[in-house]
Amino acid sequence: MKLPYMYTAFLRCLMVPYSMGLGYLFLGGFYLLKTYEFPKPKQIYTKSSQAQKIREECQEFMIKQKYSLAIDSCTRAIKIDPNFSEAYRLRGMSYKLTNKPAETLKDYQKTLSLYQAQGYFEEAEKMEKVIHAHKYFANLRKENAQKKP
Repeated sequence: MKLPYMYTAFLRCLMVPYSMGLGYLFLGGFYLLKTYEFPKPKQIYTKSSQAQKIREECQEFMIKQKYSLAIDSCTRAIKIDPNFSEAYRLRGMSYKLTNKPAETLKDYQKTLSLYQAQGYFEEAEKMEKVIHAHKYFANLRKENAQKKP
């Protein structure tokens, strides 16, 4: 039987995002950290086991820095399940790492629309911030390129 949460003692703690399942955290000294086990999202991960395996393959390619293979894997997963938001997000990250800003933005916006349609408003809010940052830095790159003689 799994407990809904567990207490873990830390000697010196660093701040960790709340989205990782942390109830509260104190810095410094010897304090208790209360961690929660959150249920997995319903549709962010596909119901198709084949698409999920391909997404995992995509993630492995990204870890190995083989971004073109990661893009191909995510595209295959999207063909199996067109509503697979996680595959769009990973493909967008791969496009970003291969310096393809237009494709990155397209996949990030598709991820955002899927999150909103599926009712994952917290994830959608995070994705909006990612899109905003992506646009900001793309504009900065354009401005810097124009300044160069």
